[in-house]
Formats: sequence, C-alpha cells, structure tokens
Amino acid sequence: MESGKEALAAFDSFLAKWGEKYKSVKRWGEQIDRRSVFAFYSFPSELRKVVYSNNRIEGFNKEIRRQAKAHVQFCSEDAEEKFLVTLFNRYNFKVGKRAIKGRELLEEELLSL
Repeated sequence: MESGKEALAAFDSFLAKWGEKYKSVKRWGEQIDRRSVFAFYSFPSELRKVVYSNNRIEGFNKEIRRQAKAHVQFCSEDAEEKFLVTLFNRYNFKVGKRAIKGRELLEEELLSL
C-alpha cells in the first residue's frame, strides 16, 4: 500500500469482515492506537521498508536461541544474564557499523520534527 489512508481503509474492511464473526477481533481493533500502528506511513516511501522491517530483530532472536541452545543449562541467573549482555553488546557493536539505506533522509525527517 502506498498511503496511510489506503492502509486504514484496508484495516477497517478487515475489522468489518472479521469483527462480525469474531467479537475479540472487533474489541482488539477498537483498542488499537491507529496512529502508532501506521506511523511508518508518515515517513518517505524510501525509508518505510527500513523503518517497518524487523528482519534484524528476527535474526537477532534466532541468534540468541541458537547460542542459548549450545549452553543447554545455565548454573545461575547471573550466568544467564552475563551471557545475554555479551550477546547484546556484540550485536550492538556489529550493527553499529552497518550503514542504513536512506540514512540522510531519515536524519532530515527527524530534524524537521
């Protein structure tokens, strides 16, 4: 979808269709803050895929599961916490060196707010 208006119209049609059949879907749709859910539509179209994508998050979660499976069991909560902090620091260091496509546009957008 190209615009937030189209996305909201599709969301409303989804709620109309499934909200009648499932009351919990209707309640869920009424409780959502639409401005927060569709906030990425306020960014330029070049940046939407960067803002909307969660591939990095999903990849990092997969990495945590893979690394934790190798340890099988932690001897204490402190050991588990140290393990996770080490993973977080390694991830932040690695990701901090990556360039974000359209970073200049994003910085301009943030400065204009």
